Amino acid sequence: RFGPSTLLVTGTAAVQVVLGNLEMDLGAPERALIAFQTYLRSGGPLEPEALHGKVRALHALGRRPEERATIRSYLERYPQGFQALALKHRLTELE
Repeated sequence: RFGPSTLLVTGTAAVQVVLGNLEMDLGAPERALIAFQTYLRSGGPLEPEALHGKVRALHALGRRPEERATIRSYLERYPQGFQALALKHRLTELE
């Protein structure tokens, strides 16, 4: 059941995705990765966006094995997701 406290927690968690995107824009993939991972630990409706953000941060950090695993996770959970086609292409490049 959703109430005001649920909306507050969900909104607070969503800030992590926004923060992660801002950190990426500022060229700080380490901090972005932390923000995306923080959101993913709690889960929520922005999980596809957080997973994609995590992929971008890992790519920027050169952490290819983790990038590959995160892409696979995204594609397993969201095969028709907004970023699925681009991530399939990226996965092909990594393999």
